[in-house]
Amino acid sequence: MLITFDQNIMTNDTVSTVITAIRNANMRRKATIRVPATRMTRRIGRILLEEGFVKGIAEHTENMKDFLDVSLKY
Repeated sequence: MLITFDQNIMTNDTVSTVITAIRNANMRRKATIRVPATRMTRRIGRILLEEGFVKGIAEHTENMKDFLDVSLKY
């Protein structure tokens, strides 16, 4: 099941919002989380991938909005 991150909820504290969304999805044993693709979320995702905290990241466009699908690692 995919957890979708609502762009309207995105606050100025992007780092904690994305990390909290990933942590909550992990606690619920979800395979994937979707977050809006911004420069900041791309960089966060790249760091998490390089450090081995997530399995993979895929970027795609839906309704002219960019998203990152973050595959969680178990």
